[in-house]
Amino acid sequence: LQQILCSAGYDLIAETETSDNVVRLTRLLRPDILIISNALQPQGGTTVAKEVLEKRLAPVILTLEDVTPEIVRVACAVGVTSLLSKPLRVANLIPAIELAQSRWAEALKAQEYLHCLQEKESTRDAVDNAKRALMESCNMSEKRAYRFIQRHSIDTRSSMRQVAEAILNDCERVARPRITSSVPVLEGSAR
Repeated sequence: LQQILCSAGYDLIAETETSDNVVRLTRLLRPDILIISNALQPQGGTTVAKEVLEKRLAPVILTLEDVTPEIVRVACAVGVTSLLSKPLRVANLIPAIELAQSRWAEALKAQEYLHCLQEKESTRDAVDNAKRALMESCNMSEKRAYRFIQRHSIDTRSSMRQVAEAILNDCERVARPRITSSVPVLEGSAR
């Protein structure tokens, strides 16, 4: 494998014989891709691939001695980018690496897009809740409440989400019952 990779212009940055070191080395070295043998001990390659992929450390190509439908099913479920049967050949390995890197980049881009959408939804929810709070507590119209949040955002150079969260925090603080302790004063008490 090392000869094939080096002859194709790739750098091999680490090799390990045991599955115990794979995640640690991947986290430490941040490789562009992992090529894992399914025969890796003490855990199998699919188990290690699952852990690496769940932590979004690197794309994984799984090499197999024997390709069975069960191994293919498990590898797909885990998220393995590509499967290669041994003996490895340059003609198979290089396209698998290129494909794995391309799919990984697409997956990261999709994850980033999803995160952006979730942030937008969270902001919209916060602004809607703050509008509702202003409408109830200050007797504002929806349009006026939105303009208030928008104007305050501009004036303070804060995001609308930050302003909305501050409004919600203030409303929550005001709505909380205050507990005061009072000491009864007795009239005519001794001096």
